Amino acid sequence: HATLMPMYPLDATDVYDYIIRARMTAIYGMNPLRDVPRQLPDDPFYRFVGWKNVPSAYGGAWEIIAALVTRLAGDDVLGNVIAFKCLAALSNLIGALGIYSALLRLAPSRALSGTYLFALNPLLIYMAAGRAHNDALMIACMAWSLAFLARHQHVASLLSLLFGALIKFIPLILIPAVLIVAWHNLQAQARLRAFIVSAFLGAVLTISAYAPFWFGLETLRAERRAQMYSGSLPTVIRQLIAPILDGKSAETWLIPTPNTNALLANSTLALFAFSYLASLWRLWRAKGAILSAVRAMLYVLFAYLLIAALWFMAWYALWLLPFAALLERSAARRNALWFTYLVTWQGLLYNYVTLRPGALAPIPWRDLLPVASYMLPIWLLIGSAAWRGAKASRSAAELMARPRAIQAE
Repeated sequence: HATLMPMYPLDATDVYDYIIRARMTAIYGMNPLRDVPRQLPDDPFYRFVGWKNVPSAYGGAWEIIAALVTRLAGDDVLGNVIAFKCLAALSNLIGALGIYSALLRLAPSRALSGTYLFALNPLLIYMAAGRAHNDALMIACMAWSLAFLARHQHVASLLSLLFGALIKFIPLILIPAVLIVAWHNLQAQARLRAFIVSAFLGAVLTISAYAPFWFGLETLRAERRAQMYSGSLPTVIRQLIAPILDGKSAETWLIPTPNTNALLANSTLALFAFSYLASLWRLWRAKGAILSAVRAMLYVLFAYLLIAALWFMAWYALWLLPFAALLERSAARRNALWFTYLVTWQGLLYNYVTLRPGALAPIPWRDLLPVASYMLPIWLLIGSAAWRGAKASRSAAELMARPRAIQAE
């Protein structure tokens, strides 16, 4: 981490977006969930900002934390960048402690190796200490949710996920898995008490996070990039079918393609919902076993990234890491680790192959080549694992049927 602290955050301006929005809160008394950086053209950070015309896409908890960090860092550009990098690096350490704590309870023999897989993942270190992405803090929340879940501290597990969702919304989709575990592991009275306490404390936490920024229900917009496409399978599909459905080329997400967007939004949501409910159903049938819950949450996040994420960036693959680190050697763990490697090629392929200034690749190759490089291998690995699993199930069924056939004879 230390060696990457002086590095300029290449290929990502997110840290400057964090800083200027934090300054809106801490210095200018503005609302980063409503106001936009373009209102501050004289701020020393304005020239570095990438998203000048949109409000923050993050939750209230993140904006409060970011405001505290930038208040401590002052007006110095380098000081602010280093401060946010330190926050991300500290988040990695906190997350690693969560993984270690979870494995001490679930599989002590794998505590060190699992923590190693998490803490020394090159992509995690690069995206935290190199680029200061706030995903590191959200991931730490998910790691500690797993640690609490391993100790059957269901309320703490739920609140950890909720706090992560108040940074970025993704952990919200994991809450039902924890509820299923709690349902199966608690008696009726304890279950009711846990759900009531979780709901009350969750409401307090959410109100506390959003109270400084509240301007109506619009404050709770979970995803401000619902019509934006980049780096994903839906991006490639949009470019292929937009000329048919909307009569225009979809060279960038700025070009309106309402018919194509509606079809993609509905179809990807339906496919994700099917996968999501299937994962929860398998967890329910497993009686809420902890490692089954970890596996279910990993599958849910994988499905979101491969199917439903219209806007995909390389560091999103890190969301899988705390869950993969807890699992035994398996196809699910291997696929997650492979994914964190494959996505490292995203920036290289876009910036130096398909988006080179003066040499833009034609549609659909502009996105097809990078997306295929990191998503196609994962789809093939998942398909191969599913085929082997189905084959093993058939073989087991045949072995069980053979003695019954002999007895019948």
